Amino acid sequence: MRVTSKKLAAWVTVAMAVISFSRVAVLFLESLSVVREERNADYDLLELCRSGSAKASPKMRTACLQANAERASPVVLKAIVRAVSTTFREFADSVSSPFGFATVALFVISSLVLPVIPMIKAITGTWRGGRIQELHRDLDYDSDDLETHQHVVMVPGMKRRPSYLLRNGAGENGA
Repeated sequence: MRVTSKKLAAWVTVAMAVISFSRVAVLFLESLSVVREERNADYDLLELCRSGSAKASPKMRTACLQANAERASPVVLKAIVRAVSTTFREFADSVSSPFGFATVALFVISSLVLPVIPMIKAITGTWRGGRIQELHRDLDYDSDDLETHQHVVMVPGMKRRPSYLLRNGAGENGA
């Protein structure tokens, strides 16, 4: 079995996507576990707050309010926020060096800028009318073509070869 460069690039891309997805899944599951553990650890504090122990202490009121506020948010959403912040911290740490910044710049250029340039050229060329004028010039008929009943159909982008020309009529003189 022969491996071409396209197949190799496809396999490398799939492998990198699997690794990236795995990292995101691990971060989410770790965050979910940490959030659940924090909530279980605050259970005793919330029981003290409900019993009314140390009502006069501003520190105890602050701790009770904070524990209740953290308990109010959904576990999954809090885990997502924690996973995203962890990902951002890891990204910031890896980009903090000049080599890391150059890698990110190369990634942005190769994945965002380079694919967009041909689209911009195509759009600006169409707006200028350059391609449309070429098509009109190719479709102009001479009066001689009309007299001999021969019509040439040209497909844009194809080279002018006899195999691409379609003639209207059975013979050279239209008979």
